[in-house]
Amino acid sequence: MRKDEVIQSIVKMTGVETADVNLIVSAMLKVIKKEVGKGNRVDFRGFGCFQPKVRKAKIGRDITRGTSIQIPTKVEPSFRHSKKYFTVTEQPCTT
Repeated sequence: MRKDEVIQSIVKMTGVETADVNLIVSAMLKVIKKEVGKGNRVDFRGFGCFQPKVRKAKIGRDITRGTSIQIPTKVEPSFRHSKKYFTVTEQPCTT
């Protein structure tokens, strides 16, 4: 499901104007990106949390040259679902 499909689904569920829902969803995503970028967690109880995840530095392989290369430590965003969300998605699909 793409962002525009999520927005249309919210519009159908709530009856709020598409432009307003688009503004709210976009603002929410910006806040999540900004906070995770600063190293903070963003929690949604019953759904999950967005958090920064540190990947350790490691030695990689340059296949074309046949040499070892150093891959630096980096921080990337990750999502961890809640147990409640996992039990809902564990149910078999009825469609």
